[in-house]
Amino acid sequence: MFLSWDDCCPRALREISHRARASAAIVAPDAALEDQRVLEYYRHQLNLFSNMCLDRQYLAINALSSELDIALILRYVSKFRRKMRAF
Repeated sequence: MFLSWDDCCPRALREISHRARASAAIVAPDAALEDQRVLEYYRHQLNLFSNMCLDRQYLAINALSSELDIALILRYVSKFRRKMRAF
């Protein structure tokens, strides 16, 4: 996976992680601090996106649960379980 910002060249997430470690901080402390901040920002961004997806699923579940009963859902899952997949 590559990260890119400010129209700069993309950098590998593995490279950023490696430079942010303590051993790399001894060689280039300013670069290591910047990489730590990038990783922290990226982690928060992923948490935000995962929470947004989770909220969307709860909204869909709540909307559908009033219209579909459990027996119907279980019958559908048992009949079409090999054809079902998340989008």
